Amino acid sequence: MLKKAIQIFALIFVITNSFAQKENSCQSSLSGKILDEHDNTALEFSSILIVEINVGTTSDEYGNYYIKNLCDGYYTVKVSHVGCQSIEQKISVKGNTIKNFYTEHHAELLKTIAIVG
Repeated sequence: MLKKAIQIFALIFVITNSFAQKENSCQSSLSGKILDEHDNTALEFSSILIVEINVGTTSDEYGNYYIKNLCDGYYTVKVSHVGCQSIEQKISVKGNTIKNFYTEHHAELLKTIAIVG
């Protein structure tokens, strides 16, 4: 009877500990900056999306972004900005992870046209 009680206690402990670890692992965050690949200019109002969980945010006027309450793990992050080529990268999130993303402007969109009459 004592052996059975110990087994039940051990099982309850393992289950409780598993839930506690999972809950704690979803307190991670991902933050950083969205920057131009060529001159490191901050890109304001970029869109940042974690594809697997469909969670995202927008960078502020200084290119900073912050996503909280993530579980530790590997994610695909998609970054978009008007006038830039969208990028996707696989990243690992563990704890408070900082990751800067660098996007490339389309050169053809940045050129000016001069009309001489």
